[in-house]
Amino acid sequence: MPSSIHNLSIAVKLMSIVVNTTLITLIIVFVSSVVLTGQENDGTVINISGRQRMLSQKMSKEVLAIASGIKVEANKEALNKTFSLFQASHEGLLYGNAQMGLPPTDAPDIRKQMMHVDQLWKAFAPEVQTVLTADSGSERFKQAIEQIMATNVTLLVEMNKAVGMYENSTRESVHRLFYVFYAGGILAVLAAIACWFGIRKIVIRPIRRISATMMKIEKGHEVEKLQMDRGDEIGLVAASVDALTESLQGEIVSALNRLAAGDLTFDIVPRDAEDRPRNALKKLGVDLNALVCELQGAGKEVAAGSEQVSHTSQDLSHRASNTAASLEELNSSMTEMISKTQQNADKANTAQQRATDAEGAAKSGNDQVNSMVETMQDINEAGKGIKRIISVIEEIAFQTNLLALNAAVEAARAGQHGKGFSVVAEEVRNLAARSAKAAQETAELIEATVGKTESGMEQVELTADWFRKIVTGINETTELITSIAEASKDQANSLTMISQGLTKIDEITQQNTASSEESAATAEQLYAQSEQMHAMLQRFKVRCDINSRHASRAKLPQIS
Repeated sequence: MPSSIHNLSIAVKLMSIVVNTTLITLIIVFVSSVVLTGQENDGTVINISGRQRMLSQKMSKEVLAIASGIKVEANKEALNKTFSLFQASHEGLLYGNAQMGLPPTDAPDIRKQMMHVDQLWKAFAPEVQTVLTADSGSERFKQAIEQIMATNVTLLVEMNKAVGMYENSTRESVHRLFYVFYAGGILAVLAAIACWFGIRKIVIRPIRRISATMMKIEKGHEVEKLQMDRGDEIGLVAASVDALTESLQGEIVSALNRLAAGDLTFDIVPRDAEDRPRNALKKLGVDLNALVCELQGAGKEVAAGSEQVSHTSQDLSHRASNTAASLEELNSSMTEMISKTQQNADKANTAQQRATDAEGAAKSGNDQVNSMVETMQDINEAGKGIKRIISVIEEIAFQTNLLALNAAVEAARAGQHGKGFSVVAEEVRNLAARSAKAAQETAELIEATVGKTESGMEQVELTADWFRKIVTGINETTELITSIAEASKDQANSLTMISQGLTKIDEITQQNTASSEESAATAEQLYAQSEQMHAMLQRFKVRCDINSRHASRAKLPQIS
């Protein structure tokens, strides 16, 4: 039975409460109506019974007036009316009279009293009739008057008792009506209380439980199932709330807890296309899973790349330092070579001066033929000195050629920065080759001159001819020496430019060294940060194979 009641709908339950309350109200109204129906004639009964007392006294007064001879006819007529009214009222009180609105007296005690009054009245009524019909001077009239006076008080007293009993009966009816009203009010209050508790139990408490559960769900608290075993609308709402609670805590909250813990491998199945929370959570999980997968892969690549960049930067810094040291050594060598080249230029100037002196001497030889032998000896000595100088020049040219070759090698090692230096070194090599060639030719000429001078000692007769050749040779020698001096000057200038270029290269190399050291430090910092980022991303559990995902990606180029 209780389970069947629980399965009734809220409308049926409320209707039953309303029906029961209505029935109780109708019963109260019906009982009150019945009581009031019984009470509606009580006033008439009391009025008429009270009037009976006045009528009995009036009849006594009218009898006395007749007996005294006062307005006999008028008093008889009034007595007759009073007598008829009392008789009709008495019978109406006792047996009921619809015209007067009098019900029959059913109460045993009142009826008994009224029957006693009726006996007195039956004895009293004939005497009144005698007064109305008999002669006022007759004996029977006098006896009737005496009998009326004797029984009048008794009739009045007994009638007063009857009236009192009617009044008491009316009071008791009123009290009963009050009791009915009180009982009806109490029943109505009890019915209202019962309805309140019924509604509170059936509707308010369950709705409050459902509301409290929904408020906890709204605040994000963990809640227990309502488990209302009911088949009505509230039971359906409670079942829906339980299903919502189980769905939230079993699926959505569980998935969110795993997400908060870094586990992106949770599964959630939307109910349909309109299931926005599950669809949104599923999309969030898929997107985060893909994003974290990409971040983890990118983190590994960044870590590997930053590590490689760090090693490369360190290697580049080391090589830059070595290059700077080599450039310092090369600059020192170039400074020494410039000093030697300057010395070579000074010697070339000296040789040029001597060649000029020899040319003047040759020209004055035309005028000093007699001192030809002595002059030839001087020439022979001068030729030997020139030979030594030429040997020195050849040695300088050879050294210059070696230095230019070394400079070209260093320029090739410097790469793009040494391209201009390589061009200068090539020009120096060409100048050194030309100097060597000129020195060789000069040496050959000097040797020939010396030979001719020695043979001129024996061939004096051919002195003039050989002298002209000597003058010509001296002119050529002067030109060659001049060329050597100019070449030495150009070589010194070129070496100075090379030295300046090496100085700039050294400055650039120093800057590159500092930059490579900063790059190495930055790469180390980047590698540390990438390792930290990789460690942070490892807390996420995702559905992807990072190694297989990124194995096909191109590796960073190796720098050797």
